[in-house]
Amino acid sequence: MRTVSLGDTGHWRWVDIGSYSSFAGTDYTDFDLADFNGVSNFQSAYYLASDSHGNSPSGYTLGWFALSDTELASTVIINFPKMKTHSYMINTACVKNHVGSAMGSTYLDGATGERIAHVKQTGSFSASDLSTNFDNDIFWRVIADMNKILLYADKNGIISTTRQRKYLNVVDAIEAGEVDQNSPVSYWTHCVLAGKDPVAVDAVVSRVMCYKWNLIPAIHKAASEALLPIGTDDARRIVVLGDSLDGASHVFTYSPNWSAHAAARGFSISDFTAPYVSEIPPVIREGDQIRVRAKATGVYAGFIFYEVDSKWYVKKMECGAGWAWALVPAKTSSYIVQVQDEYLNFSASLPRYYSSLANVVGYPNPFRPGLGVFTFKYLTDEATIRIYNVAGELVRTVPKPAGSSASWDGENDSGDIVASGVYVYVITNIAGEKATGKIMVIK
Repeated sequence: MRTVSLGDTGHWRWVDIGSYSSFAGTDYTDFDLADFNGVSNFQSAYYLASDSHGNSPSGYTLGWFALSDTELASTVIINFPKMKTHSYMINTACVKNHVGSAMGSTYLDGATGERIAHVKQTGSFSASDLSTNFDNDIFWRVIADMNKILLYADKNGIISTTRQRKYLNVVDAIEAGEVDQNSPVSYWTHCVLAGKDPVAVDAVVSRVMCYKWNLIPAIHKAASEALLPIGTDDARRIVVLGDSLDGASHVFTYSPNWSAHAAARGFSISDFTAPYVSEIPPVIREGDQIRVRAKATGVYAGFIFYEVDSKWYVKKMECGAGWAWALVPAKTSSYIVQVQDEYLNFSASLPRYYSSLANVVGYPNPFRPGLGVFTFKYLTDEATIRIYNVAGELVRTVPKPAGSSASWDGENDSGDIVASGVYVYVITNIAGEKATGKIMVIK
């Protein structure tokens, strides 16, 4: 492991995202892209420089980005932003953090404001103008392009339609910042947020800040990218694991640059009441699946966590008319239903257990009598367990105690240890179900 500088002017290259750019098909010109002071980047020293491979955009800006060779050569990127408000871009987290992935400067040590266009060049710049924040149509396109490069460009900066590296976001929100990114006022949320989807994590970050993320261009518009998808901000597709968000009710203090606009747009989230599961009727068996239903008034999205063979899975549920439902494998042994609203306020049911002989497992296999017992797990009530030899002769009827487990000690009905070989177990119940399996006995 070694520490590298992403600003090393000896090892970097220009990447042209071309027709995959979020500016493709628009009327924007190279002159329109300006730094955070409203000064055009067109023909600036940053874009006139040649990279380590002799390439230069010759002063043009649309779709051109300068990145470290080390970053492009990576196979894994872990993005580690700090959660805070931003005086232009409303808040900063995963998507916005990649301003720092561009070369700070292409012609001198340090960083300049040219590396990432922030606003449109109009000749009269105001930090509090709507075009700088809520109606900013430049920055979201530029930062979306940067995110697409980090996800889809190969080590030579060539854009592919398949992702080129693994990607994880870990947001430090333990001590977050409000008001202004340069001189933040500390606010302790004592939490860390992580996920593979930068847009989805930013939506959750915004929820923790009590901001409506669909009003933040860098998040909501980045989610609309289709040719090279970056992520989703749709609450129906985002499942939050971990602590409930109902304690996150502090609205992060706005930047003075956009506080009046935020108030006019009803930007803050004020409803922190999560929908809850009020009823889960008995499951319905449908072939090799079961239908799980949950009643939850006000449900916007639902997810079911279900266990099959001691492994857990998650599936999005269909929702409508105050209900959520999904089909999961009949071998599901237990499940939890989580419901949420459009602002990711969520609650989960207590674990439910589904009894079916389709779920039965037996172990260890092979089995050595005298060194333990053979265990049957996930049995239903009133199940009968019979052990047969390969000749079809009944060897043992295994007693089943109360509960969902039973064990066989390797003895026959006469109390003798059975001989080595293959045995067959047959389990039946009063519902007419039947489960069979083989046991290899080794002495």
